[in-house]
Amino acid sequence: MSRARLVITAVVVEGRGVREVARDYGVSPGWVSRLVARYRDEGEAAFEPRSRRPHRSPRATPAETVELIIDLRRNGGGAFAVVPLVGHLIARPIDAGVFVVGSWYAGHTNPPGPADLVSAKPWRGYSVKAFQADVLTRPLTSYRIDPLKPRFRGPVIVLTSTRSISAAEIAADVLQSAGRAKIVGEKTPGIVLSSKLFDISGGFHLRVPIADFYSVRGGRLEGTGVTPDVPVAADQALEVALGFENP
Repeated sequence: MSRARLVITAVVVEGRGVREVARDYGVSPGWVSRLVARYRDEGEAAFEPRSRRPHRSPRATPAETVELIIDLRRNGGGAFAVVPLVGHLIARPIDAGVFVVGSWYAGHTNPPGPADLVSAKPWRGYSVKAFQADVLTRPLTSYRIDPLKPRFRGPVIVLTSTRSISAAEIAADVLQSAGRAKIVGEKTPGIVLSSKLFDISGGFHLRVPIADFYSVRGGRLEGTGVTPDVPVAADQALEVALGFENP
């Protein structure tokens, strides 16, 4: 998940101010404003690097043979930026997993199983505030990701490390579970609890977990993480991935 996409999500989807977002991501307000304006004009093309290369190249490698490497080795998540990341890689809707809140255990002694995940109401969207309000209204909430255009159809490799956490872990898990990507690198630490920030007296803030997350395939991710298909030290993952002939 690139910084540009996180910035766009914060401003356009979450409705945060330009100066606030610029401060949080260590960039200038002018850069944020230009990026947002470009996104409103060009859509997804805003995330593509500018180039002086010609728009057409008869000798270019066919799109279906190009491999995509997604580097999540130092990615600390980013709310629901996982949605466009996965959405552009899938052909049909995917239930990434289910968020579980405390009320589930009022009537159950065990965590939700596969049959329970199917019955959970799906949630779609980007807004953290909307999600935090909605997820507490029912015991289970399915996290559904819909396909987005344009769709990348080629092979995908995801690089992970012990610093890939939160939404980055969910992204790696759902792409691996769907058979859409090969995971190369280190096992992720399993830090995926959904939390909410509360104001308390004395000018302090308290962050409290409000929902656990269970993967459709792998069960509870908290404390478990995502196991790579190709285990390798994080600093060697890119070199290994580039050496694959067909991921």
